[in-house]
Amino acid sequence: MSKYSNLVVAGFNFYNLCKIDYYTQALGFNFQSTSGILNFGTNVYWRITSGETTVDSLLSGITNNNPYTVGHYLGIYIRDMLAVELPDVNDNSLQYY
Repeated sequence: MSKYSNLVVAGFNFYNLCKIDYYTQALGFNFQSTSGILNFGTNVYWRITSGETTVDSLLSGITNNNPYTVGHYLGIYIRDMLAVELPDVNDNSLQYY
């Protein structure tokens, strides 16, 4: 029973710490219109062909069966693909606002 309660706590922490609302809004924007789908497709194409190391590191982690590397780079990849970047609360550039 305790492992299931830990799963519930992990689910709430995931929701609270990862700001799921921003990700669901980004998914909605990318898939609810033709321009959103084209924007998402362009983003996918650019991520694969630009020489960025995130995709290479993700594939390397998959081929080496390293779950920590896959989790780390998959998180970065999803954040970049959906263009979801949450500003840091202590960011000095936001003090003007």
